[in-house]
Amino acid sequence: TVTDLLFGVTQVLTPRTVAQFNYSYSQASGYLTHPYKMISVVHPVTGDPAPGSGGLNLYLFVHCPDSRGKHSLFAQLKHQLKRDIVDASYRFMIDDWDVISHTIEFRYRWRLDRYYIQPHVRYYTQSAAEFYRGALFQGDPLPDHVSADYRIGEFDAYTLGVKYGRLLDDDKEWGIRIEYYKQTGRSPPDISVGSLRNFDLDYGIDALIVQAGYRF
Repeated sequence: TVTDLLFGVTQVLTPRTVAQFNYSYSQASGYLTHPYKMISVVHPVTGDPAPGSGGLNLYLFVHCPDSRGKHSLFAQLKHQLKRDIVDASYRFMIDDWDVISHTIEFRYRWRLDRYYIQPHVRYYTQSAAEFYRGALFQGDPLPDHVSADYRIGEFDAYTLGVKYGRLLDDDKEWGIRIEYYKQTGRSPPDISVGSLRNFDLDYGIDALIVQAGYRF
């Protein structure tokens, strides 16, 4: 089950400036573990995979807590120049898994008659959950909760993009958006042992996003 609460205030500061402030709380409970994700068990000195049954390497299913509460604060400021529009926002999030994140986002819309060009920059960073591990060491006690899911690990993400759109009659609009997304993770330093030092354990994602839309 998921419970969401949102409190927000929108304030007109000047005829050309609008500010928004939100506080939100989300509480999820139930089975929050991805059923197909696993974590490796390695030798604490050599870093080699620990042997399992049938001559295969030893892997264990991850296990996350059965509840997660999130608190977040959001602030946004929009200001219209003569024709252009500046849009900046900041979001802070903390949860009871010890994940803390910061999001900074900026857009600038250049108006060209009925066309516009809108560059977009976004930066996101988060800390790892308290039970996040890159691997488990053979012989250590099995923790109550453990996960190697990069989505709850420590990472930074950058988004750079631009949108081109045209305003039509009756508040209709079409546009095309192109963005580049790069995510860089940081594995826990305690798993860099033995043969694992020969591998790049810092996961990363690179993506190119193209989107076309029509609003009516």
